[in-house]
Amino acid sequence: MKEAGVGWRFVAENLFEQRGCADAVQCAVDGWLNSPGHKRNLLNTKYTDTGIGIANKRGTVYYTQIFLTP
Repeated sequence: MKEAGVGWRFVAENLFEQRGCADAVQCAVDGWLNSPGHKRNLLNTKYTDTGIGIANKRGTVYYTQIFLTP
């Protein structure tokens, strides 16, 4: 965040790597919801902004979700 010049008071991230899932987005969301720490980030009302990133490298899909409060 610092290198991108984004200021924040609170920040968190969820990362997910998957292979071989027919519905990759659903697999990422299910994985996050089944992980107490990731679910806490998703449901935490102190975060006011979010950003996502998705990359596919040779069939492996990577997801990142950033949560922050400026």
